[in-house]
Amino acid sequence: MAATLKFNRLVADNIQEDGRFDDNVDEVYFKVHDNGASPPPDEDPRTNIINMHPHEEFKGMTDKFSFTGSAVVELWEEDPASPDDFIASFEIKEKAIHDDHPFLNEGVRYVLNYDVM
Repeated sequence: MAATLKFNRLVADNIQEDGRFDDNVDEVYFKVHDNGASPPPDEDPRTNIINMHPHEEFKGMTDKFSFTGSAVVELWEEDPASPDDFIASFEIKEKAIHDDHPFLNEGVRYVLNYDVM
C-alpha cells in the first residue's frame, strides 16, 4: 500500500554558509528515494530550491511524494561551482505520522516538519 509524504515547513537553525559568503544564504533542496519503487526511477524526485537564511522558517512547502514501504529523505545544499553538498538523510516508514525531524551535519541544523498519510 502506498503512502504520501507531505512537506509542511522547514526551519533553519544553523545554515551551512552562515558567514562564509556575502549573501549568507543556503540554497537547499530535498531528494526523496522510494525504497519500494519497482522498477526504481532513473533519478529520485526532488523539491524546488529553497533559499534559507540563518534562524529562518519557510512555511510555503507544498511538495508531496508517494512511496511504498519506506522512503529516504535527503537534504542537499546547491553549489553551482562544484558538486552539491549532502547535508543529511533519514528514513520514513509507511505509517500515518506528523513529525519534526532534524537534519544535522557539522554545525548545520535544519528541522523538517512533515506528514505521512
